[in-house]
Amino acid sequence: DMLDPGVFLRVHRSVIVNSRWIRRVKALEKAGEFTLVMADGRLVDTGRTYRHVVEGLIRALGDRPG
Repeated sequence: DMLDPGVFLRVHRSVIVNSRWIRRVKALEKAGEFTLVMADGRLVDTGRTYRHVVEGLIRALGDRPG
């Protein structure tokens, strides 16, 4: 079975996250890199290659009621 691409996102070549667990997205000083703050407090650094994924996530989070 495959992971649901609407829920799970690859944000680094070695990291896939469940988007439902992301609480905040923090931009880093390095262009195109971010840190994701997860529901359990863990911090996940993203890679520049996956910038478009994180930017799409930011847009989606902005559209969520809350």
